[in-house]
Amino acid sequence: MKKCSLILLLFFGFIFSGKAQVTDTTDVESAVAEDTVAVPIVIPENGLKNPKAISKFLKALQQRETDGFLTDRVHVFHIGDSHIQADLQTDKTRTLLQETYGNGGRGFIFPHRLARTNGSSDVSFESANNFSSQRIINGSNAYMGLSGISFSSKERPCAVKVSLKDSSDAFDLVRIVQPKSTARWQFSAGKTLESKKVIVPKPRIHKIKDGEVLGSIARKYGISVSQLKKMNRLKSDRIRAGKTLIVSKSENRSRSVKKYKYATVDFNASETWTSKEFDQALQFEVFTDSDDTSALNGFMLENSDGGIIYSSVGVNGAKFSDYNQSPLFFQQLLATSPDLLVLSLGTNESFDHQSASTYINHLTTFIQNCRSIHPDIEILVCTPPPSLFKRRYKNTYVESYANALLLNAELLRYAVWDGYTQLGGGNAVSRNYKRGLMAADRVHYSKLGYEIQGTLLAEAIIRQANQYAKSVGQ
Repeated sequence: MKKCSLILLLFFGFIFSGKAQVTDTTDVESAVAEDTVAVPIVIPENGLKNPKAISKFLKALQQRETDGFLTDRVHVFHIGDSHIQADLQTDKTRTLLQETYGNGGRGFIFPHRLARTNGSSDVSFESANNFSSQRIINGSNAYMGLSGISFSSKERPCAVKVSLKDSSDAFDLVRIVQPKSTARWQFSAGKTLESKKVIVPKPRIHKIKDGEVLGSIARKYGISVSQLKKMNRLKSDRIRAGKTLIVSKSENRSRSVKKYKYATVDFNASETWTSKEFDQALQFEVFTDSDDTSALNGFMLENSDGGIIYSSVGVNGAKFSDYNQSPLFFQQLLATSPDLLVLSLGTNESFDHQSASTYINHLTTFIQNCRSIHPDIEILVCTPPPSLFKRRYKNTYVESYANALLLNAELLRYAVWDGYTQLGGGNAVSRNYKRGLMAADRVHYSKLGYEIQGTLLAEAIIRQANQYAKSVGQ
C-alpha cells in the first residue's frame, strides 16, 4: 500500500482531502476547453461509497484473512469495455487481491486471439481451425453468451489448446462455458493422425492440338460449344494449341486425407457446464467433432487452494445497453456464482452523447437482469475515468455519470468506487497524459494508467475490508 501512495504522489502535484469540483455542462458543442491553468487537484481518501451494499463480500474477505478458511473461494466478476477486454487494469486488481487473500484460480478466460481481437496476455490459445465471431455491439444472437463475443467454427474436427503462462495460475478444475443449444465440446485425452480416402470431383482436361477448334472438341466429348465456353469462361471461339480446356466436371477421383482423431476423457456434464478435474495443470485441450453447431463462450479455471477468483469480461466499444440485449450473457454470468459483480462502463456511452438519466436507466436494466436470476447479488460500480473530446474539450458526460452513480447508489443497492475523482477529474486529463498515464487521444489510458487504476481499485477494496473487520471487532 505504501508503494501505491508514492505512485499517486508522483502523478498528482497537489493532493488534498475534500471533494472534486464538478460541472453540470453536458453539451459537447458548447463545452469549454479543458482548464489549462495550474489548479490543485482535489483527491479524497481512496475508498468505496455505500459499502454496506457489498457487506457479505467484505465479510468473506475478512474471514479469508482472519479465520484462514483455506478452501473457500471468493469469486469476483468484472465487466466492462475495451480497458477490461485488454485485462491490463483487471490483471493488476486480480494480482493484488490474490496476494492478500489467496489465489482461488484464474477465473474466466476466452480465446480472443482466435476471434481476431485483443485479450489477456497471460493465457495462450492455439488452433489449426478458422473461426467466425461477432461482438455484442454488433447485435446479439442465440450464441452470444458470457464472453460478449459469439465464437464458432464449421470445420471438423475442431480443437482449441489452452496454455497458462504463470505457474501460480495452475488449476485443478476447468468448466467449459457454452450454449445449451449446441453440441458439447469435450476434453481431449490425446490425438492420433489418421488417413482416409475421400472422393473428390476431378475435372477432365483436354490439351488442344494443332488444327482443333471448339466445335470438334465439343463433339468429341458429347457437349455443346456453349457448354464448353461456359466451363472455361471463354468470350470468343479463339483457342491456341498447347493450352488446356476443361471438358467435363463429372469425373471423380479418390484422395487420401489426413485428419486428427481425438480421444475423449471422462468428464462431468450438467445443463450448464462440461467440467473436468485436473492435477494442478497449466494446459488442456478441447475439441468437437459433431456436425451440429458448436459455439464456445469460454472457460472457467479454478483451484482447490481457495482464495480470490477474479474473472473479467470486456468487449471493445461495449455499453450497458449492448449487454442488456443478450439473455444468455446473464444466464451464464450468474451460473458462475459470483460473490461480487464489478461494473466498469460509461466511456462509450459518453461518445454516444447519452444523458446521465439514460445511462442510469441502462444500468438499472442491467442490475434488474442480474437480480432476476440472483436476487441478492452484490454489485460494485466504478465511475468512468476522465477523458477529453477531440483531445481538447472536457468530457462532461462522464462527469455527470459519476455524479449520478453516487446519487443512485443507495436506491439501486450498489457500492461505488469513484475512479473519476481518484484520477483527478476532468481538469487532470492533460496532466495525466504528460505523466504517461494516457494515450494521445486523451480517451484511452496507457498500460501504466490502467495498472494504476487497477491498483487503486484493489487498494479501495482492501481498505474497506479492513474497516469492516475493525467494525466487526468492536
